[in-house]
Amino acid sequence: MQQIKKYENVSFNNKLLYKNDKDLIETCKIICKNSDSTWSEYDLTTFAISESKLSKNAINKLDGGKGLFQLTHIKKHYKKELSWVTNPFNKEQNTKAAVFILNDKLRIHGNKHEAIKRYNGSGIKASKYRKKFYKIKYTLKNS
Repeated sequence: MQQIKKYENVSFNNKLLYKNDKDLIETCKIICKNSDSTWSEYDLTTFAISESKLSKNAINKLDGGKGLFQLTHIKKHYKKELSWVTNPFNKEQNTKAAVFILNDKLRIHGNKHEAIKRYNGSGIKASKYRKKFYKIKYTLKNS
């Protein structure tokens, strides 16, 4: 439970993003449970903040991303591998699917730095995403 307390009140650019509530604590427990030696709880929490500001109900109207990790890859690239994802708004399914996708990006691109970028796509937009990712991760670790 001590690990979870780190995420109870997260601020970024002097703006409180998340207040201490049961839903956030549950989300952080799921993230911690699905972290591993490759993708730490900081990595996964940073992805969830970057993608949805930790909102399990987030929907991106531009690309159709859904849930905590804004899953868009399932229909395009991982239809068979992630066929078990029946509800992208389910935090547990969304988190496990994101870890699967991140591990696949790591396998394809060879390093975490590139996998982080490729989770968001490619090109300038993805490079900016990676920069934002590291900024949020730094803020989390030092708050």
